[in-house]
Parts: sequence; C-alpha cells; structure tokens
Amino acid sequence: MHLLCATMNVMPKLFLMHRLLCEHIILQQMILIGMSLLCSFLITPFLGRKIAYDPEFRSKYIPSWYDYTIEKPKNAWTKEELHQEIMMLQKKLHERAIAGEFTPEKLEEMRRTMHKKPEKAEHAHFAKLHPGVDDDEELEDE
Repeated sequence: MHLLCATMNVMPKLFLMHRLLCEHIILQQMILIGMSLLCSFLITPFLGRKIAYDPEFRSKYIPSWYDYTIEKPKNAWTKEELHQEIMMLQKKLHERAIAGEFTPEKLEEMRRTMHKKPEKAEHAHFAKLHPGVDDDEELEDE
C-alpha cells in the first residue's frame, strides 16, 4: 500500500514536469523560427545587391535556368557626347528666346498646332491639347 501511495504522488509531478518541458521546447522552437525570419529579413538586401552586381557570385550560386539577367546595352552616346548635345540644345533655345520666338502668342499657336490630326476620325481627339477644349476655345492657365 505504501508503494502505491508513493507512485500516486510521483505521477502528477512527472506530468507537470513533462508539460513544462514541452512548453519550454515549443518556446525554443518559436524563438528559433522568429530569429531565422529576422536574420533572413536583414540579410536579404545585402544578398540581393551581391547577386545583382557581382556576376561571379551570380554564376557560382544562381543556377543558369533561374538567372534572368539581361546584359546592359551599350549607350549610343558617351556621357561627354550627351553633355555636349544638351549644351548645344540649351544654347539654341537660349538664342531662340533672345530672338523672341517664345512670346505668349507664339507659344499659344505652337501649343495648338504642335500635333497633327490622325488619319482616322475616331482618333482625332488624341491630337487635341485637351479632349474637352475646342480648337477655337481659350485655354485657362492655372
């Protein structure tokens, strides 16, 4: 009888210990999952930049069937040529402004006649400055 009472007292303690151990394991798993998600969230931008800008890294770790990178096309102009074109355009516009080509009357005429009307009548509204404004109607500048 004494032995039976001793085992009855031990069983609830074992059950309680088992329950606490299971809760502790679940808590550890939740912390592990949370930390791994946090680490992957923090590492992603650095890894993405490395994949985007390092062709050696990309060829080593990214399979060829998953690599959708497009080769960067060569520009028609170098930066110096583009700068020269912009400066020439700016100079021409400046000379035209001094000559008086950008008066309000000329600008208004240019705005109205800049686009030619399409051949199809159903697309004629695309050539208008604003679809709700008639050709002879004045525009309101805001």
